[in-house]
Amino acid sequence: MNADHSDNTAEEKPEVETAVPLAAETIQMPEGQHHSWFYSILHFLFGADTSVGRFMRPLLRWTAFVLILFSAGLLAMYFWRVRPAENLLTKTAGELAAAQAELTGARDEVSASRSKVSDMQTRMQTAEAAATSASQHLLLTTLRNDIAAARIALIADKDTAAAILSISNAELDLTQLVPAINQFNDTLANELKDNLARIKKGLDTRPVNQTGLADQLFSFDVKLLGLEELMFPK
Repeated sequence: MNADHSDNTAEEKPEVETAVPLAAETIQMPEGQHHSWFYSILHFLFGADTSVGRFMRPLLRWTAFVLILFSAGLLAMYFWRVRPAENLLTKTAGELAAAQAELTGARDEVSASRSKVSDMQTRMQTAEAAATSASQHLLLTTLRNDIAAARIALIADKDTAAAILSISNAELDLTQLVPAINQFNDTLANELKDNLARIKKGLDTRPVNQTGLADQLFSFDVKLLGLEELMFPK
């Protein structure tokens, strides 16, 4: 019975498996993660596990803080100084444009006024020329009437004194008319003055040749008629 028990005991023992060691070739280590060169540089410069990174990280934060303050300062300066200056410049430009438009309008008005003044001056000059011409024509007509009166006094009335008075009036008329005559014929004025002086001298001579003086007055009036056609053509 002891022998049976021993056999049973031996059969009930579990079998122990012996671990077989793995070969060295079968052991594989996990591969490290590969990064780009750019990441490596950034990690070197700003990584917390590098001395350069521990120095650069606070520096970067302060630099960002300074840039933010600087940007805020620029923004505040823009709204405080630049923007009002731009508004003032825009307003000034508008006022300048309005002033230039007003100045242009004023210049146009001045040009129109000058044109009106020039037109008025032209009209005045034309009127003055017409008035001067009419005055000269009237003076020449008066001279001819004085010559005609002197001739009638000699032929019809035989009145030498009346003829002398008419000749004196004719001399005054001719003296006033000389500047106008010189504009057309500078020698004719002297010729008429000499003829009139000769007729007046003949009236002072005794006896008075009334017929001869009347003929001279007629010739004198013919010259005046030619002068009238020259100065006042129809």
